[in-house]
Amino acid sequence: MGNTSCDVDSAVGALVLAYYYTTKLGQPWIPVINCRRQDFFCNLEIVKHLENCQISQDELYFYDEFRQQYPDPAAIEEVALIDHNVLDAEQSDMGSKVTRVIDHHVDSGAYADQLVEKQCRLVGSACSLLALMLK
Repeated sequence: MGNTSCDVDSAVGALVLAYYYTTKLGQPWIPVINCRRQDFFCNLEIVKHLENCQISQDELYFYDEFRQQYPDPAAIEEVALIDHNVLDAEQSDMGSKVTRVIDHHVDSGAYADQLVEKQCRLVGSACSLLALMLK
């Protein structure tokens, strides 16, 4: 799940990270676009980018849909964060489910005792870190 800015780094990062973990771990990971579906159109840069890649918004899974399906965090198996390393306050009820963090911001140190994977480095983008993981 990318951060709530839902910029290109977050949205593309969520899609590619889910692909990476699905392939690497052999179990499905679902990318969550971290905004409400009805607000996504405001992020013109990512809307146009996905259109150029022929990815329909109908194929995306948004945060409001995710939480409607999983209102109780106990039903969530794991959460991987990309392009941020701490959940927003409104999402903090899922904190115990965060097991993986890929981020290019200053490390908050959150979830340290429960992470099984962490890449926090001050580089240009979270997708830069993800590209290194895909090598």
